[in-house]
Amino acid sequence: MKMPEFPASLASKFKKDGFKRKPIRLETMEDRVLFDAAPVVTLDAPDSIQIGETVDVTVSFDNQNTVPSSGDTGFGPWVDIFIDKTGADGIVDSSDPSNEQTGELDGAGPGDEYDGLSFVGTPTYLGTALNHTFITLDDTANGGLGVEHPYAVDVNGDPVYVSTTVGPYAATLGGSYTSGDQLMVIQLPVGSFGEEKPQAEIDFQLR
Repeated sequence: MKMPEFPASLASKFKKDGFKRKPIRLETMEDRVLFDAAPVVTLDAPDSIQIGETVDVTVSFDNQNTVPSSGDTGFGPWVDIFIDKTGADGIVDSSDPSNEQTGELDGAGPGDEYDGLSFVGTPTYLGTALNHTFITLDDTANGGLGVEHPYAVDVNGDPVYVSTTVGPYAATLGGSYTSGDQLMVIQLPVGSFGEEKPQAEIDFQLR
């Protein structure tokens, strides 16, 4: 096999220098601040209502960064609304928490049916209907992890589960909500939400 021929100048350089690796160069980079978009939700609703009364509820969504004016933007925003579906007595069909008529199998009239709040109509933003998902809480689902959130994931990209006894929601829900109550997850109609944007107001009704 014939060897390739190099110009004399290049061949002499190979013989003299050989193939040398360049040394690794390290440079100090500027400080980096982690994304710190901080969603804040406030609720405007009556403290109490009469049985059968329909009330207007407004949820305000805002991006308040932990570093003011840092410009960090939140992406794919949604709002979690928990609804006390089972009522004050908290009676629930443990075999099927979504069964609102537990105790009514005999058809003999009022019994242990869920007597809490119910959602009415469709949530809106600036008069436009919003995509939303209803989930019935069930602490026994998924091996005791609870129900899977439709959007939330942890830092590893794994699903987040909603439970009143374990997981990231337990501290907020425990003692106030139980299996059989509802989670309404509302998608905001924007792909991102910067701190410069005015707060978004979501309107809906409960009965």
